[in-house]
Amino acid sequence: MTNFILGTAGHIDHGKTALIKALTGFDCDTHPEEKQRGITINLGFSHLDLPDDNSIGIVDVPGHQNFVNTMVAGAHGIDILLLVIAADSGIMQQTIEHLQIAESLGIKKGFVVLTKIDLVDQESIAKIENDIKDSLEDSFLEGCTILRTSAVTGEGIESIKKYLMGVVEKSSKIENSKIFRMYIDRIFSVAGFGTVVTGSALGGMIKKDDKLFLLPANKELRIRKIERHGKEVQNIATGNRVSLNLVGLSKEEFKRGMLLSDRFIEPTLMIDVQLSLFKYIRPIGTWSDVIFLTGTYSNQASMHLIDKSKATGGETVIAQIHLSEPCVVLRGDRFIIRNTSGLKTLGGGEIFDANPLHHKRRTEKTINQLRKISNGDNREFIFSEVRKKRKPVSLKNNTEEFFFHANNVTDSVNSSLPDDISLINTKTETYLILSSEKKKIAAEILGSVENFHKQNAMLEKGRTADELSGVVNKYLNDSTEIILKSILSELVTEQKLKQIENTWSLYNHSAKLDDKLEKQVGFIEKYFKNSNMHVPLHAKLVLQAKTKGIDEKRLNQIIKLLTSENKLIKVESTYIHSSIVRNCRKKLLNYFDNHSDGITVAAFRDLIKGNRKICLLLLNLFDSEETTFRDGDLRRITEKGKEQITENG
Repeated sequence: MTNFILGTAGHIDHGKTALIKALTGFDCDTHPEEKQRGITINLGFSHLDLPDDNSIGIVDVPGHQNFVNTMVAGAHGIDILLLVIAADSGIMQQTIEHLQIAESLGIKKGFVVLTKIDLVDQESIAKIENDIKDSLEDSFLEGCTILRTSAVTGEGIESIKKYLMGVVEKSSKIENSKIFRMYIDRIFSVAGFGTVVTGSALGGMIKKDDKLFLLPANKELRIRKIERHGKEVQNIATGNRVSLNLVGLSKEEFKRGMLLSDRFIEPTLMIDVQLSLFKYIRPIGTWSDVIFLTGTYSNQASMHLIDKSKATGGETVIAQIHLSEPCVVLRGDRFIIRNTSGLKTLGGGEIFDANPLHHKRRTEKTINQLRKISNGDNREFIFSEVRKKRKPVSLKNNTEEFFFHANNVTDSVNSSLPDDISLINTKTETYLILSSEKKKIAAEILGSVENFHKQNAMLEKGRTADELSGVVNKYLNDSTEIILKSILSELVTEQKLKQIENTWSLYNHSAKLDDKLEKQVGFIEKYFKNSNMHVPLHAKLVLQAKTKGIDEKRLNQIIKLLTSENKLIKVESTYIHSSIVRNCRKKLLNYFDNHSDGITVAAFRDLIKGNRKICLLLLNLFDSEETTFRDGDLRRITEKGKEQITENG
């Protein structure tokens, strides 16, 4: 089954709706006012079942100039344009405007149907066809097929169907996004089912019971039922007209311009665009008030020209659009701008950045960067993302988010970098970061290590990675750990840091103890050794330390030194000499080597001849080491503990 949407365009009263009825058997003018006035006001929808079993969606757009906004909404998602021109009228104003709008919205294929041929003679038809060919020069319809038809007599209807079969057969749908999006063009309630919405699927795929988001309201919904061309289906993909029965949405919550997506997309009030102005419009200045249209979204906006101070008809410019209401768009979306009265279309183009920085100053550097991005330079676009976010940007995540070819982008980025962007390579990822931010991170790391040395002058070791992570986390994101390690490695290579075990010290730092300090360290260590099977009392230690001229600050530094050298082991809030811990562990392992049962606290106390408090501390330590585990009132040996017995012979 081919996913395909056909859209009509053309001047008012040229027979678009009658042609669709002749092709499909369905009348797209379903609103009373349309019947009364004889013109299409709202979008009309139908489908055409072709003889080869393919079925294509059809969008019939209004031709009256007062409903161009509606025409733009309908044109989004169209794969092929059917330009309708009446044989008794020829090309008119709205014919040209519709053609320009279709081209601006990125429609690449189309054909012309000459209607009402029953009202004119063959000579007139030939003349009008020549006029059409001349008018279509330099447009995407130049040289296209022109088919003759009459909705009254039925002449040419089968030729159109046959032509469409050939087009569908040769066409392949190119999916430009994995994100499902659908502008809601109709919303209504069905008794017994609830709210139903319709639209054209612009990307991705959804299935029954999937979760959807109504944007920009960010309301979560669920799909109860999906229909395509009036038939229930289990899933739907890009290039289809879609009807969705939704759970969680009421008509009162809907506003025109909202869309559905399978994920949250950040709304924006500012976008960067490449704009092609239509010929014969008046020159526009640096700032202009316009109406901005994309999908069903239509709102007042201010337009700021970036690479020019004034633009005239036929020119292509870079501009920044400042929207009055939030809009949900993606890079690559197409748009139209009209004058503030809504009576004249000024031009259209493509969004190349949906969430840009505010370009307050139009510097040559900024203009050059934006020109590259607008011309499809993915490498420059990624650099712009780094400048916006300031925190490290994953190259892999960016290529996936914006659907770039990963190898091409990676090779391109690695080939050369601008001065303000730095590369961080890890074992698993490549990150980009502002050079200024990377320098800040390095400075914070060096400053933190330096302060640590000042407070712990006796320690050769420095800060751990966990400690440094807390210092620099404000500059990083969920990739803090791997990026920090990479920056630490660079600082070691640059001989600004050195790694000592699991810590980092300043490269030139050296902890030296003079004779007096060595004696003080020896005194404190001896105190812990002599505590034997009793818990060392800190208050008593402080008093004894003062007799040797050791204040409490120096005492804490000495304890840190002894701990870093593994001479003291911290257990909860207490320090025990490592020789005591080793001796007690050895006794406990010997006990388990000769006893298959567990050991109680009382039995352990008798074994090591210590008081109850130190016994509890030691047993908790051995549990944390996974040498033992608690089983009620007993401690039992673990597999790890058994391995230690074997290793100790």
